[in-house]
Amino acid sequence: MPSSIAPEATRAGATGPRELAKFWDDRARAFGRSDPEGWSAVCHRGAPVYFNRFIDWSQRRAIDRLLHRVSFEPGDPAVDVGCGTGRWTKELAVRGLAARGFDVSPAMVERARELAPGVEFEVASATELPLPSASQSVVTCVTVLHHLSYDQQAEAVSELSRVLAPGGSCIAAVLLNRLPSGKWCYPRSKRGWEGLFREHGLRAVTHRGEEFPTPALLLQWAAGALAALRRGASTASTTGAGSGTGIGSAAYRALHRTAVLASYPLESIFSALWPGGPATGLASLYVKE
Repeated sequence: MPSSIAPEATRAGATGPRELAKFWDDRARAFGRSDPEGWSAVCHRGAPVYFNRFIDWSQRRAIDRLLHRVSFEPGDPAVDVGCGTGRWTKELAVRGLAARGFDVSPAMVERARELAPGVEFEVASATELPLPSASQSVVTCVTVLHHLSYDQQAEAVSELSRVLAPGGSCIAAVLLNRLPSGKWCYPRSKRGWEGLFREHGLRAVTHRGEEFPTPALLLQWAAGALAALRRGASTASTTGAGSGTGIGSAAYRALHRTAVLASYPLESIFSALWPGGPATGLASLYVKE
């Protein structure tokens, strides 16, 4: 078996393209307007806004550090693959790139167009991008690849490499296999991700850990696990812990909000002093050779 495909790729129940598109469509319709930035549809679905603001902040710290290392000229073409509600496509555009966003979900694309009317968004799969080869100076793919089955991950990284010009930069953020995977999540180790990109001509420049196991994440995971025991497997429209209107949800939000406030400085310390530490996410900069 090629090393780009993890052993779990052959297991039953791997998510197909149609299932994936429906899942993200359902998420976008359920949560795309839960907050002004569209965080709830693409971060932790249905979670309180204060928690998704923290997740966005954590991811943004890592991605910003990588973008500062990318060289480009104003107006250079860039594409955000799996753009969701368009937050990273907007970031590329703000930095002066001629940015476009693609997502497999029409509902996500619709919401992205509402949030960034001056940016171009289209429906397309990460495994089949409607772009010429070697046409992009910068490619981003943030929190997307681990939602694809292992064989689809290889197809998607091949597409990222195909559309990227030689010497161009690719920024990817993925989940690491520190937690059990499920139907909608197929993480790899740091070495596994780097090897997958290397097989497709993308050389790793640097990696940064993000979303370390701070009290905010630990408490959210515990609450999610308890909810799963009570309600069974979640769906795309299942609300997150603390989103209810009862006394229990209010008490959880009060406790969790305190944990989130404590987690901001902890995330900063970990990312600055131990970027290769036990983070659950990995943000990486690759260069097309």
